[in-house]
Amino acid sequence: MTINKNTTSKHPHVLVSGLVYDNGKSGIAEYTRQMVTALCAQNTVSIAMLKKDISEFPVEQNRLQIVPVSNLFAHPVMSILWHIFLLPLLAFKRRYDWVILPAINRRMGLWYPKPTIGIAHDLSQFSVDQKYDLFRTLYVKFLLPICTRNLTHIIAISHNTKRDLTRFWNIPSDKMSVQYNGYDHARYNAIEDSEEFNVLAHYQLENPYLIYVSRIEHPGKNHVRLIDAFDALDDALTKDRSLVFAGGDWNGAEQVKAHAANARKANQIRFLGYVPVENLPVLYRQADLMVFPSLYEGFGIPLVEAMACGTPTLCSNNSALGEIAGDAAFTFDPTSVSSIAEALTGVMSSAHLANQKIDLAKAHCTQFSWEQLAAHLNRKMNQQTLKTTLNGFVKYANH
Repeated sequence: MTINKNTTSKHPHVLVSGLVYDNGKSGIAEYTRQMVTALCAQNTVSIAMLKKDISEFPVEQNRLQIVPVSNLFAHPVMSILWHIFLLPLLAFKRRYDWVILPAINRRMGLWYPKPTIGIAHDLSQFSVDQKYDLFRTLYVKFLLPICTRNLTHIIAISHNTKRDLTRFWNIPSDKMSVQYNGYDHARYNAIEDSEEFNVLAHYQLENPYLIYVSRIEHPGKNHVRLIDAFDALDDALTKDRSLVFAGGDWNGAEQVKAHAANARKANQIRFLGYVPVENLPVLYRQADLMVFPSLYEGFGIPLVEAMACGTPTLCSNNSALGEIAGDAAFTFDPTSVSSIAEALTGVMSSAHLANQKIDLAKAHCTQFSWEQLAAHLNRKMNQQTLKTTLNGFVKYANH
């Protein structure tokens, strides 16, 4: 991708930190791509990205600039230092109007020379034991809360995340707002895809299957209990059916795969690895069910994507998943293998039950859009700009 320098001063110029891009293969990467695309409709946007990630950022907009950052800052510690020391200098030197941090639960600075909005996805480290190593846990629990003090505004991606920010980081409610994530309506609302046969053939999916779309992470994503629940199902229900995991390896992936290899139905469990977004709609639509048993989520984009595709969906009843699912998905206790197995049995045993929420789910998904996120960001920036202008008039009048 070339660096676009054709910006225009009549649009607000926003700097986005894109260093937490995960090679384009994570939920935060999808969030960043979609947010930047939507923001470009009314703003000039510059995104700072590691040089190795630029080719993985498939966004072409007239009002988009890429600010290359050395790959030396790919290491987590170096990335933290970049946000603390170099991001403020970049924001000041280039005269941006705003800074947006798309994942403040991962990276923030300590001070900001420009008005700055931070977006918080989840604080799962406080609720899932051993989710990350000691260094990262201490970083999230003690350093990041300090970094929020100089933020202009914080957007939580769910009401559950907003409550956690108040509970664990002691952030006042009036400094935050809630704006749900979106999903790609054009991609996931399509009725069919001419490439469906080719996609299924590529992944060698010849038999019916259940799918879980998530990075392979233990214990947070809860693959092990889902494997145990699948093992516990009546063999008549799972005959000729596979349990398919679509997602790249993350922390603890080796434990998940070892557990799957030792499962009673090991030959019916498939790991597809990372699946490009263009293939996901086919995998959702062709699945009998989408199961999302994560122990903790700030939102859960795959949940909405699957529902939009018309796939019967089951998910955890905790964190933000119950909030996002509403009445449009079947829920279970993710800490209980028997609860997961019971929910699966009920839906797999009855086509009527499996299909009864499909229309409700499709209607439910209409409330989630990236355009609404951009509108919310624009509204917050405009409100702060107006507030700053009025304060300037008041100070001038008092002299």
